[in-house]
Amino acid sequence: MNVVDGWTLIFGEGSVAGNVFLEDDNLRILEGVAHDGPVFSEVSVSPAKFYGSVRYTNGHDCYNSGDCNDGNPFTVDSCSLGGGDDAGRCLNLAVLNRCGNRLCENVETWLNCPSDCPEPESDSETIGRWKYDESWEGKPYYGTDGQMFDLEAKSDVSVYGIDLPRSSDSPVGIEVYVTTGSFVGKETEPAKWTRVAKKDVILSKSGRMMILDTPFSISANSRRGVYVTFTGGWKLVTLVNATAIGTVVAESDELKLLEGTRNVFPFGKVDGPHIFFGRVKYFLGFLPCSSSLECDDNNEGTDDFCVNSECKNIPILGVCGECSRCVQLCIFSYLTLKSNVSGGCKRKWYLRGWRVLLHVSSGLRSS
Repeated sequence: MNVVDGWTLIFGEGSVAGNVFLEDDNLRILEGVAHDGPVFSEVSVSPAKFYGSVRYTNGHDCYNSGDCNDGNPFTVDSCSLGGGDDAGRCLNLAVLNRCGNRLCENVETWLNCPSDCPEPESDSETIGRWKYDESWEGKPYYGTDGQMFDLEAKSDVSVYGIDLPRSSDSPVGIEVYVTTGSFVGKETEPAKWTRVAKKDVILSKSGRMMILDTPFSISANSRRGVYVTFTGGWKLVTLVNATAIGTVVAESDELKLLEGTRNVFPFGKVDGPHIFFGRVKYFLGFLPCSSSLECDDNNEGTDDFCVNSECKNIPILGVCGECSRCVQLCIFSYLTLKSNVSGGCKRKWYLRGWRVLLHVSSGLRSS
């Protein structure tokens, strides 16, 4: 040890360099030498006793809480300074219900919190057309910016990934969109679609799953349209032996993949029918939600919310098919509010009116 800038250490005279002059149950301090000059200069005093203190831990991790910072903002870090076997041990206690606390809690999955939850090996399913059929005649495929197709659920499922059998040496831009109900009639109307993935991906012919930014659900006995597209000049493979839009291409116990179209990016020229060449990955049932977007149940008669990681699909009173008393209640709401809205039971206006109805006569809600 050496002190610079003109300062000097204080030392005591020793008897023999190497002699123990201070010890406890775990550590000994031995006599040494003193230097009066530059670093590693000649010894000026020998032997000499170090005048100071040495702090240490008995094979433990820490001396204070600052030694225990694990770099995780979702843990409380402290150093146990008590007696016993835990003395000098770091304690990194997780802040509960936070992604990043290294605990896979009941509202988390490897999709919404991969830092805490490992990817499962076998609790998901796959549907799609992955290999060429040798019986197909003529050119086996076309190239296209993107494709639209429908997925029809036979039971509740949550779609979380798309797999494309292409290879690339560098990342390529891919976007995925979904719409409520079939894609037919919406091919050139971007306002009717919701983007669920925007990725730069290095592709592999053997398959490299692209995980969606926002997994989406499909309720039993309903459809959702899917639009998968490259954004920077790359081409999807679309198979040519299609027969008609809506024909089943592949089917599992829970889901059907139907023939669709090929589409110029973005939401441009449409040509069909064509078969999507790839795979769709899904879970059985609905995943814990992280946003209301994941709770769309394909029903225009419900408002969809994610509350405490659980989807809530609330009927919109006044929408045909959801409320048998729509007309009567709408008229009552109109009279109550003296609204000038015309054209029947308008959604936003009706909800505003329903709040008044609840205040005026809560009995209407339960009848």
